[in-house]
Amino acid sequence: MIYFLCIIQLLLSVTIIIIEYKFRSISLFFWTILFVLFTIPNIFDCFLSKLYDNNILVNSLLFVIGFEIIYIISTLIIKKKFNIGCIPEKEEVAEKINSSEVSRDFKKLLKLNVIVFLFLFIYIFLRFGGLNNLSWGTIYEASINIVSTKDKILEFLKSINHILFFSVSGLLLSSIYLKKRGSTIFIIFLIIFYLLVTRNRIIILPFLVSFILLYIIKTKKLSMKSIFKFSIIGMFAIYIIYAIWIYRHAGTFNNFKNIYNFNSFNNEVFNSIFNGDGELGLKNIFYYFVSINNNFPGLGKCATYIRLLLMFIPTKLCFGLKPSDFAITMSSAYTNNINNVTYSVHPTFYGDLFANAGYFGILFAIIWVVFFTLLNRYIAREKNYIYKLSLLVLWGSCLVILARGSVYNSIYIGIIGTLILRLVKTIKFK
Repeated sequence: MIYFLCIIQLLLSVTIIIIEYKFRSISLFFWTILFVLFTIPNIFDCFLSKLYDNNILVNSLLFVIGFEIIYIISTLIIKKKFNIGCIPEKEEVAEKINSSEVSRDFKKLLKLNVIVFLFLFIYIFLRFGGLNNLSWGTIYEASINIVSTKDKILEFLKSINHILFFSVSGLLLSSIYLKKRGSTIFIIFLIIFYLLVTRNRIIILPFLVSFILLYIIKTKKLSMKSIFKFSIIGMFAIYIIYAIWIYRHAGTFNNFKNIYNFNSFNNEVFNSIFNGDGELGLKNIFYYFVSINNNFPGLGKCATYIRLLLMFIPTKLCFGLKPSDFAITMSSAYTNNINNVTYSVHPTFYGDLFANAGYFGILFAIIWVVFFTLLNRYIAREKNYIYKLSLLVLWGSCLVILARGSVYNSIYIGIIGTLILRLVKTIKFK
């Protein structure tokens, strides 16, 4: 039974990826990452691992299969009527990227990239006194230990700068197409600098998504050759994500240098990948929620989706209707610590959905089909290709975060980032 369900789920996942690629949908990023984070590790759990009870795996697979079947049916119905994809082809980009507006709009977004870099540099020196002894832990502690008005202002501006980074770093893709070597090098440097300072793994996404989009735009149809190339890119991306994870847990840069050499670092990265730690272990939290059937305070109440509906209303004005951060609630359930108020987890998209709505969550497939259709429609209607490519990178990055299970944060960053790009496009300034 379990082997049969595992194969069915694999075939459904592959089918969805082929459909999304055929329609050139931005949700291709979401489904590809879900394939990496859930489908592949689940195959190992079903066929090789004996760590999980068969009933847990069967119930998890039934939930995922139900969601994917409803998604396929809904998406084929909607796409038949609204055949809208937003990822352009190479010839279209080459023609449209050289419009008269490009130079002006390119300079606008490039200046914002400079502002992002300068503010991060200033923030580090005003908040921590410099780069020495800076680690992910010290940045995290600073974000929750706000004492003075200065701290409050700096942390607020850091949050704005973080979203601005995702909004404008997608300019990398346009810079590559326009063959602006200096700008390309600067934006790559900005991403790497931001990454090395914050140790936040999602910072690498605009870089990875830009180069993946570059290849998707160039490749009209899936073939064995293109699938092989995508697999190589995927393995490289997994290595990078785990390398950042190891680097982050080493503490300061000086500690990292003292602990690792080239060989020991690579061994640690590969050991973490093959042991199912980090990102590839997120589905374990999903299994846990299935095993307890959401029997924990706060689970099963659609908290994430209520928060999304009330996104733009401050919590203080919601009269208790807006739930607290559901990632913390899920962490409390996973660790069985009802007093937890800071630690959060992201159990892949499936885990978050099950924790929100239980088995009824499969019906939410219709909601996500509608959302992805509207998102494709919005990006497809953007005529200015500087902003179109920036939107593709922004939402490609956000859908990777969504697949990881950080549902509220991904949609929040995507929507606010889109509003920032819209504002920048509208305002005329020198």
